[in-house]
Amino acid sequence: MSKFAYVAAIVLGVASPGLAASPPSENAKVLAAVNDLLASWRQADNAKGERVLHPDFRLTTFQGEGVGRKIYVVDRAGLLNASKDLKPGDWDDHLKDVVVRIGRNGLAIVTARYLFNADGKPSHCGLVAMQLYKDGGTWRIISFADTHNNLNGKTEAEICPS
Repeated sequence: MSKFAYVAAIVLGVASPGLAASPPSENAKVLAAVNDLLASWRQADNAKGERVLHPDFRLTTFQGEGVGRKIYVVDRAGLLNASKDLKPGDWDDHLKDVVVRIGRNGLAIVTARYLFNADGKPSHCGLVAMQLYKDGGTWRIISFADTHNNLNGKTEAEICPS
């Protein structure tokens, strides 16, 4: 197991004492793909994000305030374009209460609460659901949907209570 995948598993609370001595679990492999995407934003390394996004990737985000909330859909090229000029630390997405479910057919679903920081400041929070497919032995993110609740100067606890 790579050092990054092991650390990611510990941070997300899925590592067990025997994990380092045994082959990585499928949960750890799924979380490593998710963490690679998040790290690509944090580290401003778009190539890392490209490697884990499935060619048919779609992001669906529910944004806005009150009755003005709208669904926006972004494809793989759109997300990579939005993240291509990032500087390290511009985007930082923190997942909490992560749950991984894996089916026998090569589909994994990761759900979590999240807090997104932009330019070092909390920007928005919500719920995220990511779907991954095992493609040629590698987990790739095919889609994710989030509830993108803007903080507008309020705390995460006020806008996205657990």
